[in-house]
Amino acid sequence: TEFPVPTGGGHSAFEIMIINADGTGKTRLTENLFQDSLPSTSPDGTQITFFSTRDGDGEIYVMNVDGSNVTRRTMSPGEDAHPMWSPDGSRITFHTRRFGGLDVMVMNADGSNPQLVTANTPTTFEFFPVWSPDGTKIVFNGNTLDSANTDVYTINVDGTGVTRLTVAGGFDGRCEWGRLSPSFAPLSPARVWDSRGGAGPAGIVGAGQTRDITVTGVGGVPATGVSAVVLNVTAINPTAGTFVTAWPTGESQPTASNLNVPPGDTRPNLVIVKVGAGGKVSFYNDAGNVHLLADVAGWYGPTGGQRYTAVSPARVWDSRSTPGPTGRIGAGQSRDITVTGVGGVPATGVTAVVLNVTAAAPTAGTFVTAWPTGEVRPNVSNLNVPPGDVRPNLVIVKVGAEGKVSFYNDTGNLDLIADVAGYYSPSGSGFTSVSPARVWDSRSTPGPTGRIGVGQTRDITVTGVGGVPATGVTAVVLNVTAAAPTAGTFVTAWPTGEVRPNASNLNVPPGDVRPNLVIVKVGADGKVSFSNDAGSVDLIADVAGWYGAPGV
Repeated sequence: TEFPVPTGGGHSAFEIMIINADGTGKTRLTENLFQDSLPSTSPDGTQITFFSTRDGDGEIYVMNVDGSNVTRRTMSPGEDAHPMWSPDGSRITFHTRRFGGLDVMVMNADGSNPQLVTANTPTTFEFFPVWSPDGTKIVFNGNTLDSANTDVYTINVDGTGVTRLTVAGGFDGRCEWGRLSPSFAPLSPARVWDSRGGAGPAGIVGAGQTRDITVTGVGGVPATGVSAVVLNVTAINPTAGTFVTAWPTGESQPTASNLNVPPGDTRPNLVIVKVGAGGKVSFYNDAGNVHLLADVAGWYGPTGGQRYTAVSPARVWDSRSTPGPTGRIGAGQSRDITVTGVGGVPATGVTAVVLNVTAAAPTAGTFVTAWPTGEVRPNVSNLNVPPGDVRPNLVIVKVGAEGKVSFYNDTGNLDLIADVAGYYSPSGSGFTSVSPARVWDSRSTPGPTGRIGVGQTRDITVTGVGGVPATGVTAVVLNVTAAAPTAGTFVTAWPTGEVRPNASNLNVPPGDVRPNLVIVKVGADGKVSFSNDAGSVDLIADVAGWYGAPGV
């Protein structure tokens, strides 16, 4: 916000303040006898660009959100005003009087490479520029094609494709783009990083090391317009017990984890992660040395096209019994499983499903792959399981021919179980990613503390915390970790207020620490319920995003 400050002589300066959305925490950021106004916050929330007359001529400045490190970004004769950040935070658009009239320009966020977008004609006026959500266009007001009237126009960022949107006498004033929350585009799985070689930067990841991995422009993901990606991340053969964290490159590393792996094991986990600077995601390894793999299953952005509908968890396949085809899956065998028209999923119009897939009691160490029926099996994996173990992993998989998904087992024989949590179609809820944040830790704050005993349930608030709004949320994405159970157990998550389903999200042997991604419908009072089957266990939940109304 900005507010006037009397300076004497009947004049006022304008200063910039920051305030919480609930009206608390009002803090003054600028304080001088000049005009500081028209603030715009960077997409990552760390900087503010603004207009100021503090150096005489009206120019564009940038400062940190606490008011520190004020830096001038434009230094040309003629007023530069109305700065706005691009959606990815890399550029700033503004209008300028450098050429006699008013024109729209863009520059890099550091002030370099200023480029004229509209024609520098002294008799035309183009002003109040605003970026489109995908960063490819700018909407502005002007008299570009009609000197007698001010109308609304759009233009490509490179200056081509001027389009007049309003044609009316008078003045059509400042406008904004409509905001659609990002939608989903499912992909056939593809490997985008293998630290052993073959995709992305090679080399084992050492203790305390971080790798920044490009996730846009690879594996079917577009180079631009991507807000988040869905990755199946696998940690291979660490030399020490460790945890791995994924987060948007350029942001501070969060107090959260995505994988927990004992020495010598191989464990995957699905990760939905916001895309950071340069189209990258950062991965941190805490201890020992470990190889990491990442297989992309889809992406979120303004043009993804598919929206999410959460359902109460339901079992759609259990090879040990009904539903679905029964019988253990042998070495090199595949099963085609119907995932539409079952478990609350419509029979038609579904492009992808969210399944919690559990591999039970393999006779040999193996991996399992899920992919759209009718397509070639990809060179990726979704579960890695040693002999005799029971391990789940969340899978977001594109629906193939006849509404089916195929599952492949590599070695030995095993049982597979699939519980559906939701589906994607052209209608439903859009997705908003957040930087990972801890919303519950039964060992300490946040959330209710104390181990969860045998047969016990905890109802956990998941709205109004960790960057999730207090209202309008249909489902949340949680990385749930079960720590040190006293007995082998399974954990189930479901919407508070509904009947606990015959499904599971985590399967954990005594003394182990295992995470699993959970996409769960939000229940009564903005809560999700968690039950523990046997022994006692600690549970930790880190939020990665939420689903809500598509917007307008």
